[in-house]
Amino acid sequence: MGFLDKLGGKIVDKTKEVSKTISKDLERRHHEKYLAGMILEKFDVKTLKNLCRYYKVGEPDTDGRVNKSHWIDHVIDTISLDDIKDYAKKHSISVSEVVKEEHRLRQERDEKFKV
Repeated sequence: MGFLDKLGGKIVDKTKEVSKTISKDLERRHHEKYLAGMILEKFDVKTLKNLCRYYKVGEPDTDGRVNKSHWIDHVIDTISLDDIKDYAKKHSISVSEVVKEEHRLRQERDEKFKV
């Protein structure tokens, strides 16, 4: 029975480690959407349209009139945070406070999910 106890303990430990990794990754994705939203709020609708054209992702698929929030949701769902930051830098849109917030959130995650 000792072998099974050791094996069971190793399985439990590995399961906990994997759970922490998955939780950390899900929280990272949530933070990335939050940060992308912070950047995109600085854009006007015309810039959001140009961003979608630049990355060839089309327009938001909605019924009725398309507003800025539709564009922001569409961009967040289709374009990565790094691409959004690159586009903002190329078009002289300040992202310094977003970088600070990203660093703070990363530290918070690392403290919460020490693996």
